[in-house]
Amino acid sequence: MKVPAMGNLWRTTGDISNAWKTPAGGFFRGVSNITDLNESFAPLASPGGWNDPDMLQIGNGVLTADESRSHMSMLAIMAAPLIAGNDIRSMNQTTKDVLLNPDIIAVDQDPAGIQGRRIKALNGIEIWTKPLEIATGITKAVAVFNRTTSKKSITINSGDWTKYRLFVRKSGKYTFRVRVATPIDSSASINIVDDNGINLGSIEIDTTKTNGWFDWYLDSTQIQLEQGLQEIRLQFTGIANFLSRSTFPYPVVVHVYSLKGDLLSSRTVQTGKFILQHVNQISTKEAVLITIRSPQGTFNQFVVR
Repeated sequence: MKVPAMGNLWRTTGDISNAWKTPAGGFFRGVSNITDLNESFAPLASPGGWNDPDMLQIGNGVLTADESRSHMSMLAIMAAPLIAGNDIRSMNQTTKDVLLNPDIIAVDQDPAGIQGRRIKALNGIEIWTKPLEIATGITKAVAVFNRTTSKKSITINSGDWTKYRLFVRKSGKYTFRVRVATPIDSSASINIVDDNGINLGSIEIDTTKTNGWFDWYLDSTQIQLEQGLQEIRLQFTGIANFLSRSTFPYPVVVHVYSLKGDLLSSRTVQTGKFILQHVNQISTKEAVLITIRSPQGTFNQFVVR
């Protein structure tokens, strides 16, 4: 764990206001404004250093129950410090239920310490994801954020968050832009397919430009779209979790830390050696944080239980 030289958390915004949304440009920001501002600082967050979008406004008499739940959930998905900003001596049951929700707190306090990010926004509905347990794994917390003023019925099945419905006014070539990322060092790509499964185009992910799920870069390709209502999907191809291999094709340096930040071991692992086998030799029963440094860059910390 790398602890910053000055402080373990830092404010990323102006002061929060006891309001859902405030006009742009002011120093005091509403709950939804704070969420947007803090999202952009995700790459800076990690165990030992946190983005702080100010205290919670739950229980202060302005936010509705739904707004309070959204406020708590969005700060949790962003691994933000959860600091109660209300008078805890006079909380009603709704406020207690929101602030003390163990599942939401567990997402916020996940030991990998990764700040979740918005991966899709369409018609006022947003999908955010936060990797859990290990930075490069496939287990993620998902938040569906409804920014509209009306209730929405949303169903998410496997792959549905990669589906987009478009109305094309004129047939022709269009530039498809997407933010992409992958923690792996071998080939990975995104295919753009229509509702009939026909491939419209592909983007080969440049692994020299990305070093983890939250380290995104912008890429684009040209696709042909026909006039009318179109439905397209994104399909990812590649290794879902590089740990499934357990080995690397090149020497790496493995640093193992306790959850308190103490260095337990530092060792160079040669080509083809089992990294997890080395980690299991560490004489500790608690979870550990691991950093793997390789010629291709530094892999993000992950937790081995």
